[in-house]
Amino acid sequence: MKKLTKDRLNSAEDDLISIKMLLGNPILTNIVAFHSQQAMEKNRKTPKIRRQKVLETINQIIME
Repeated sequence: MKKLTKDRLNSAEDDLISIKMLLGNPILTNIVAFHSQQAMEKNRKTPKIRRQKVLETINQIIME
């Protein structure tokens, strides 16, 4: 995996961790939305095969 791809995926995973920590606090809804958008944008810029992991994680967070 290229370094740039790995860095983007790691950063997207950091956004997902932030979402998990902030979710449930109604005051921080806008920050959750920001990190969600960032994770999706970083995910969009990675090769398709690598995207699945981020998308599955987002689905899991939503379904919890």
